[in-house]
Amino acid sequence: MKASWIAAICALVLGGGMAPATHGAPAPIVGTYAGSDEGGPALMHIRGAPPRYRVDVQTGTSGCGGGVAGVATFDPKGRLVLTATDGGMTCRITMTRIPGGWAMREESCMAYHGDMCGFTGVVKRTGK
Repeated sequence: MKASWIAAICALVLGGGMAPATHGAPAPIVGTYAGSDEGGPALMHIRGAPPRYRVDVQTGTSGCGGGVAGVATFDPKGRLVLTATDGGMTCRITMTRIPGGWAMREESCMAYHGDMCGFTGVVKRTGK
C-alpha cells in the first residue's frame, strides 16, 4: 500500500504528460457556443476528441464578418489554442474556460475578418 502511494505522488510531481489539475472531472467541451466578440455576435462549434479538436469560430455584424476553422489543442496552461495559417499569416485564438463557456483572445487574425470586428470576446454553451 505504501509503495503505491509513493508511486502516485511521484507521478503527480513528475507530471508525465498529465493534463492540468482540475477540481473533479473536466466538463465535456464538444458543443455549440454563442455570445459576442469585437463588433457583434459570435458563434463557436467544437467537435472531436482529445487531444485534437476541430474548432470553427464565426463573427458577423452589419458591414463586418468572418470566420476561422482549424485544429485546436490544449496548451500547458489548460487553454484551448486554435491556429490557422492563410497566405503566410498565422491566426491564433486562445480560449480560456470560464463558467459555462470560453473567453476568446485573438492574435494576428485580420486576414480572417474585417476591420470592425474580431474574435476576442465571450461565448457560452447553447445547449446543442
